[in-house]
Amino acid sequence: CLLGGRQKSAVVFCVPITEKAKRLLASLTDAGGRLPVPSNQHYNKMLKYIQGIVGIKEKLTTHLARKTAGMMWLNEGYSLESVSHMLGHTSVRTTQRWYARVLPVRVLREAAEIEARHRAAVAG
Repeated sequence: CLLGGRQKSAVVFCVPITEKAKRLLASLTDAGGRLPVPSNQHYNKMLKYIQGIVGIKEKLTTHLARKTAGMMWLNEGYSLESVSHMLGHTSVRTTQRWYARVLPVRVLREAAEIEARHRAAVAG
């Protein structure tokens, strides 16, 4: 996982990354194995450039990316506690208040999983 510490709270976070993301990160590191860390201002400028090319209407920012990642993790099935840790929150309540927006696809997936468990219990 990608380890780090939040600047605001110094809370340690661990974000799992896929093999594809690991390869991409490896291609971006310098000779010392460090990734370039642009300022938020520069990062947001790059996002604005990408936004124009791709045609996204909503303004892209680091804040929006963070909120999107948190919501995606929750809706992919990560526990609230895991997402809270990945985001570096000091309290699960913070994660719950700002990120726990459940999408309909998650509700349908969980309903299908419960249905399958129920069928298996009745059949077994």
